[in-house]
Amino acid sequence: MLDFKKLSDPVHIAQEKREREAAAAMQEALYQSDKAAVEALRGRTSALSEQERSLVGSAWGHRLSLGLPVTDRQRSWLHDICKRLGITIPSTTQAVSGPQPNKTRKIIIVVVKETDPSTNRETLTVSHGIDAVTLKSVILPPVHPDEIGARFDPELREYIVEEPMV
Repeated sequence: MLDFKKLSDPVHIAQEKREREAAAAMQEALYQSDKAAVEALRGRTSALSEQERSLVGSAWGHRLSLGLPVTDRQRSWLHDICKRLGITIPSTTQAVSGPQPNKTRKIIIVVVKETDPSTNRETLTVSHGIDAVTLKSVILPPVHPDEIGARFDPELREYIVEEPMV
């Protein structure tokens, strides 16, 4: 349930804005750090195993080149490979100051109700997502919300996906 008094409270508005800006700055710092790691590794492919080259190509081709962050697991692997090769990547804590407002990233899922003409049954298909903090669009596959791990949030009355932030 929306608290409309809270929505018009200047103190609440300012706090929400600070939290959105801090989260956006942290996401940007992570993105820049990941991009620097991938770019450094793309220049040293001869020192990488076939599996590592595949990871770097996947991180660049499917995530970073589209403006999407890599997964936490990909980030860990990329930074471990850089450390092994002696490549120094700027720390995200150096790039961003201030507390992180949340430890999870919440993505609100926008779904489309469609009727299957053969069965005459309604189905739900994911259209895209919206980052609840930055309000940026998130590209998602056109599948049923359950297939991407979404759950229905009764408070928001929307499907959401929560993923841990680094």
